[in-house]
Amino acid sequence: MRNVTVKYLRKNDRTGSFEYRRRVPKSLEKLVTKREFLKVLGKTQSEAVMRYGAEHEKIEHLVSLAKFGVTGLSPLEQSKKLAALLESWDADPHSAGRDDNERTWRGEAAAQLVDKYQDPTSGEYVGVPEEDGLLASALLGGVSKETPQVTVTDAFTAYLEENALKIPEQHKKQRQRFARSEKNLILALLHKSGEGFIS
Repeated sequence: MRNVTVKYLRKNDRTGSFEYRRRVPKSLEKLVTKREFLKVLGKTQSEAVMRYGAEHEKIEHLVSLAKFGVTGLSPLEQSKKLAALLESWDADPHSAGRDDNERTWRGEAAAQLVDKYQDPTSGEYVGVPEEDGLLASALLGGVSKETPQVTVTDAFTAYLEENALKIPEQHKKQRQRFARSEKNLILALLHKSGEGFIS
């Protein structure tokens, strides 16, 4: 394989392996307690390039989570972002924890998020923001391994990611065309079904 340039993919001169290496953006500093994302992807460039997509997607979900949160998303996008966050903490994304130590710190982290909303008299949690509730739930029980129902928006997002045009101006116009098509399709489906919400 000839040498190709892939963003955030670097060769470690000391070990000879290829790594995904990226500074943690400021928007992520509160969620991620490290200065950079670093993961060895392979001993050869072709091996690393094959593994690059999954690692890059996980980090992009984290960046999006820090910027926009997890509310107002499709169940699929929500579960991807929460799983990426748990993995960034070296936690099992699909359970309450691999061992007692992990379960303990995850329980404490969830408590920090929601304990301030607990009524001291009734013990009920009152007024927990959706964002904090979703994150606490993921910490305490993980994210389901079952793929949530895919929405029209998920399908458009996946297709656009696979077929994105490289030139920024063309990509911007492509996104605008897709947004119009998605809106028209959702309206047509709503009209046909007579239901209230499909996204």
